[in-house]
Amino acid sequence: MDLNKARTAVHPLERLSWIRQHGSVITEYTITTAIVITALFIPIPGVGLSAVDFVIQALNGFQDHSTVFLSMP
Repeated sequence: MDLNKARTAVHPLERLSWIRQHGSVITEYTITTAIVITALFIPIPGVGLSAVDFVIQALNGFQDHSTVFLSMP
């Protein structure tokens, strides 16, 4: 018996296993993307701002302070 043939022998159904799983990655990415987008825009309890609003507010505050700092003589 040839050992190389025994190691490389593949069951016929295993060759077609990729057909049954086709499209499942797209579903997983869609669900994950929907969850991430929802998490970014839902207000954080206790803060009242969403994560996006919080980052925008922080950037506006940074811009206000850096503009004042740069305008000093």
